[in-house]
Amino acid sequence: MTSISLKKGVVSSMRQVNCASPIALSFNIPFVTQGGS
Repeated sequence: MTSISLKKGVVSSMRQVNCASPIALSFNIPFVTQGGS
């Protein structure tokens, strides 16, 4: 269940980052990998 919640949070973050700047996205990639793990 926590994984789903985290995924939703990541998606939300990705959306915000996509609108903000690609640099933040690069920083978000490792976070997504950690969540998948």
